Amino acid sequence: MQVQIDPVDYEIVANRKTVKQDLSKIHKTDPRPQTGDLDIFPYVNRSLIDYNRYHHYIGHAGVKYSMAIQATRGCPYKCFYCDIYKTSENHNRRSVEHFFNEVRQLADIGVKRFEFIDDIFNVNKKSCREFFELVIKHKLDAQFFFPTGLKGDLLDEELIDIMVEGGSLGLNLSLEHAAPRMQEIMRKRLNVDKLHDVLTYITKKHPHVNLTLNAMHGFPTETEEEAMMTLNFIQSIKWID
Repeated sequence: MQVQIDPVDYEIVANRKTVKQDLSKIHKTDPRPQTGDLDIFPYVNRSLIDYNRYHHYIGHAGVKYSMAIQATRGCPYKCFYCDIYKTSENHNRRSVEHFFNEVRQLADIGVKRFEFIDDIFNVNKKSCREFFELVIKHKLDAQFFFPTGLKGDLLDEELIDIMVEGGSLGLNLSLEHAAPRMQEIMRKRLNVDKLHDVLTYITKKHPHVNLTLNAMHGFPTETEEEAMMTLNFIQSIKWID
């Protein structure tokens, strides 16, 4: 039995391009230009979502009252293993007031857990500090997690304390590799000694914070000795007191 389906025009909009099927003809638009002013985009009206019903599909955690949120786009670094800098022309950020107001709006409808999915949330230390100062000032009852990674050598003790006081419970930092030669090959601009100090401070001062570290093993041309440098770095941190 054969079924005859009439050709129907339809559109798919995703990843900055529109594809249209028109009687077997495909029309593809050019990539949309990127904008540096992220404040022009309105907030999504998430009050229309039934979180009790759809929480498994919202955010990274798959738990109730959780929401993924993004304050910046792109990354200013050009790490060899990453494709972000190839797909994003610039590193752009929303104003602190813009994304804080979105967080507060979500908190008002019951969201308690926020997961920032920025490539590196703390590239701008001033914006990072100002956001958590607003959270503290307005006594926002919220928890913050950074599953996609923070740049550890841009953190300092004062900023860490403010972030934790403001509700940060999950910090994911990126090492990738402790060997200088591998760092150079990866184009990883990281002060490893500073990162070590930051990790040590967090584990001692804020042991309740869920602290994780990104590391790579088996990168091309890596030697056994270099691999051990990364393992030794990880083992040198007293993760649990």
